[in-house]
Amino acid sequence: MHFALNALHTVDEPVNGHGKKVASQFEITKESVQKVGEDGLIKGWTDSEHLNMSKAVKYNADRGIFTVERTGVYFLYCQVLFNENQSQLVKLDVAVVRGSQRLQRLQCMEGYGTTPAAGSHQFHFLKPCQVSGLLRLEKGVELKAITGPAFNLHITGKHYFGLFKVN
Repeated sequence: MHFALNALHTVDEPVNGHGKKVASQFEITKESVQKVGEDGLIKGWTDSEHLNMSKAVKYNADRGIFTVERTGVYFLYCQVLFNENQSQLVKLDVAVVRGSQRLQRLQCMEGYGTTPAAGSHQFHFLKPCQVSGLLRLEKGVELKAITGPAFNLHITGKHYFGLFKVN
């Protein structure tokens, strides 16, 4: 899931006072993938620095939390690929929180059979979950990508977390 960011604004339109669009994209790579914690928090995101954008969020790798840098309306997307053979269900929440208060969330719950319909194959246990939507985000709110504590991320899967400011 990649999104074209170059069509959001007209040429030479100042976006944040510095002439750059406000966007961030993070990935989990096979080098950065971590086991999901007991709290279900997905960690190990690394910055996709090739976008050449002003950052929409700051990522705290120790806490696994994104902090919004600028107030505005954002299109947010997150995709996670699970390697799950124990559960018929996978889930992904992106929660918007301030302190201990959950303000909003985007949620995905996908159900899958645990036995292959036409015999076993190497991709049978790969289960994607993705969320996206428009959210009004205030500067300083935190974003968390959360799943079930027992779920396993696919080691070489395509995991993305990103957002771009639309207003």
